[in-house]
Amino acid sequence: MSELVQRLAEDLAERLGRSVEVDDRALRPLGITAQLGAIDQVRIDAVLRRHSGPEMVAHVESFGIRRATGPVRMPADARLGTLPRLCVPVRWEGRLYGYLWLIDAEPPLTDAEVTAAVDTAGEIGAALCADDRSVRARLEDDTQIVTRLLGPDPADRATARTTVIRQERLGPDTRLAVVVARMAATADAVRRVAADLRRGLPSGRVLVGCQPGAIVLVAQADWLSRPVQRLISSAAAQHGARVLGAGIDLAPGLGDELIVAHGCAAFAARIATVDPTRHGWARWGELGPLTAFRHLPWTGETVALLHPRAPRLLAPELTTIRDTVLMYLELGGDTRAVTDALAIHRTTLYYRLDRAGELLGAGWQTGPERLGLHLALRLNELMIRERELPGC
Repeated sequence: MSELVQRLAEDLAERLGRSVEVDDRALRPLGITAQLGAIDQVRIDAVLRRHSGPEMVAHVESFGIRRATGPVRMPADARLGTLPRLCVPVRWEGRLYGYLWLIDAEPPLTDAEVTAAVDTAGEIGAALCADDRSVRARLEDDTQIVTRLLGPDPADRATARTTVIRQERLGPDTRLAVVVARMAATADAVRRVAADLRRGLPSGRVLVGCQPGAIVLVAQADWLSRPVQRLISSAAAQHGARVLGAGIDLAPGLGDELIVAHGCAAFAARIATVDPTRHGWARWGELGPLTAFRHLPWTGETVALLHPRAPRLLAPELTTIRDTVLMYLELGGDTRAVTDALAIHRTTLYYRLDRAGELLGAGWQTGPERLGLHLALRLNELMIRERELPGC
């Protein structure tokens, strides 16, 4: 596909005697021609970095290019050091696939040249649409394979493993990573994000599947790395979606351990969604004591089971007391660290802890009582954050 886009761009550049750049929706180059005619440093930087800088992205988007259905002319900008530009949205059947760019200077483009650029953008749009449909078909195949690999039927799992090995997608004894990315998006947007990932990731190293409200990757562990999170987030942003949280776990191969890894990755994604300290990304092996919550129902009854008197701290008017106790437990009872973290005086801290003691009873800071209370309040905090998520 990149070869066809490049050829169409070069044909237009030769006819107009001007450099042509074709970008995707994220303003990443799909095709760039040799330098012809006027060029500015912004174009040179985009070629070298393979993407436009955030200031330039904000500048061109301020002209409404994402909503435009026809050519958009942009004047020179001395602050950014840009020459005049012509942006032609690359659309097909109303859907935006990217943008075609020309420098509109020395001399300005004629009406006939603008028409030629519009025609070429239409050809590129048709080609990208056909590629999109092909990618969607491959995504459906991947989704079926992933569903069977992780499903309850042993026969389906065996068939899926045979298919993956026969297609040389993943080796039978290759160490694998499973990534689950929870999405705030419609089902169609999730499929579009997954299709972009299926297009951009090497098919010989990764499977991309869709689940309700989530995308699942099964990939070679030595290949998968943190940049995948940025790639998922970038693809999501292009389709009005948002990654709530992503989790990862490892499996020794395509065997039934993969099902366990998927469950652990899904739980890690749940934690990444509700725990802001994870910054949207969590590995099962790094969750520590939180793994204890995987098989427990996240309910008030579980909180009470972990510490029978913990519910006494859950009333809305006791939020400050509850949060102080949790911080005290999280920081191992270090009063100086707690006062610094909460920006309060030590006397205030002691007052809040004494108030907690009145509600919890004697001994809440020692042994099993302390451990149970810590787990109960930690689970309660996660439950609160989960309830505050959109749609919950």
